Amino acid sequence: MRHPALVNALLATTFGNTAAAITACEDRTLRIWNLLDGKLLDTLPTPRPVKRIFATADNNLVLLDPEGLTCLGGSQNA
Repeated sequence: MRHPALVNALLATTFGNTAAAITACEDRTLRIWNLLDGKLLDTLPTPRPVKRIFATADNNLVLLDPEGLTCLGGSQNA
C-alpha cells in the first residue's frame, strides 16, 4: 500500500462485499484498498487534500477538507 505523499486519513469499511481501507492523501486522491490482499481497487480524485473520512450509518462517505464537508452518497457500496 503506497501513496506518493502524506496520508491524512484512513477508514476501514466494506466496498461492495470486500473488506477495504479508504485512504486520503495530500496528493488530492482517495484510494480504496482490498484489506485481504493489499491490492488497489480504485483511485478517486478530490478537489483538495482530504483531512478526515467518516462513514454514515446509511453507507455514505463524508469527507472533511480545508473548505468544509463533502458527502459522497453510497460510495461504500460501489
